[in-house]
Amino acid sequence: MNIKTTAILKQIKSEMKLRRISYAVLAARLSLSVSGIKKILNAKDLSLQRLQQICEVLEISVIHILQQSDEEQVQDVHLTIVQEDLLLRNKSAFHLYWKLRVEGLRLSEYQQRYTPKKDDVRKALRALEKVNLLKFLRDGSIEFAHRGLIRWQGDGPLVAH
Repeated sequence: MNIKTTAILKQIKSEMKLRRISYAVLAARLSLSVSGIKKILNAKDLSLQRLQQICEVLEISVIHILQQSDEEQVQDVHLTIVQEDLLLRNKSAFHLYWKLRVEGLRLSEYQQRYTPKKDDVRKALRALEKVNLLKFLRDGSIEFAHRGLIRWQGDGPLVAH
């Protein structure tokens, strides 16, 4: 999912919450199913026509959504030496982290697209967890240490590389 689309979809959800418009209400006003709306709001892309329709229901302009999504704060992240060392030396952990965290792939999508050995993925995930870049939740999902848009800061070896 491209970062801009992610920010736009996040802003739409925020506007829905602010206006107390549920998925069911949005779905009804757009003559779609609730599952269809959820699919749209979690998609990898969003057509301008669909964005316009959603904005009309929310009674806001497309420009408003685009401006608000642009203003989303980019978080400056300082990686520890241990985190940088892992990402610099362990190419599979770096690749997995980048694809999941930065590009927003789901783990299942990553496994389908790159067909790595399950053991390699498991080892990379454990290594990332060990240095606190992510953690496993009870439901089996992954939570990253840094949320939102990030920009790596510092003068460590990874950032320099």
